[in-house]
Amino acid sequence: MTSAVQAYSYAGPSTLSDGHLGLSTSGGRTTTGFLDHPRFFSGLLTQAAPAASGLLAVADVALARYHRPQPGFTRDPVVTCGGDRLRFESFSACGGVYARLDVLGPALDGEVFDRGTTKRGRQQPAARGAGQGRRT
Repeated sequence: MTSAVQAYSYAGPSTLSDGHLGLSTSGGRTTTGFLDHPRFFSGLLTQAAPAASGLLAVADVALARYHRPQPGFTRDPVVTCGGDRLRFESFSACGGVYARLDVLGPALDGEVFDRGTTKRGRQQPAARGAGQGRRT
């Protein structure tokens, strides 16, 4: 039997500072290949409150276990930048529930640096404050 170990390293925790949400990433595939800490987008979500609610729901699913409740393994949410959208996805710890939030182009005000997929930290205090974000 073969076993595999995956290790994720985040540059730092996701943060909320002065109304700006910074989501830390860990490894991801981009159009130019694999990067340890990819950067896909910088800008604003024009509807911060509904986006924050959606991000919290995706994070809550990643932390939940709906089958055989027991502490332990959880999965970090995944973020994909497709150029015209940001997609946040997660599975529950038991793998039985899937959540997805698509933030489409009209709700984004910023610059796309690359397209690809990465894992993101799920620190909820930063996500909870995202709904209070402001345009600067």
